[in-house]
Amino acid sequence: MAMAKTTYLLIAVLVTGTLLLAQTARNDGQMDRRRQELKLELLRERARIIREDPDAIALKDRIEALQLDLARLVDGKPGVQRLQAELGAVEKVLQRQAENR
Repeated sequence: MAMAKTTYLLIAVLVTGTLLLAQTARNDGQMDRRRQELKLELLRERARIIREDPDAIALKDRIEALQLDLARLVDGKPGVQRLQAELGAVEKVLQRQAENR
């Protein structure tokens, strides 16, 4: 679970970094480029800390556990279960339609 979260975090960092670099390429001003470089550097540093700092890792793990608890609580409610069942039925119909095309 933590490995998947770390992987998603790294992917988000790379995607965001790519977007920031692409945006920087369009900007002509030196200050705009520096601002984008600093945003990317800040994002990377935050990701590194979350990956390496024991306190940050412990907090991230607690947050993930709380998110799972919240998901279980919310997903266990009748209204959510009803909507999930309806969504599943609609997705099956759409999948059958796509297969018949």
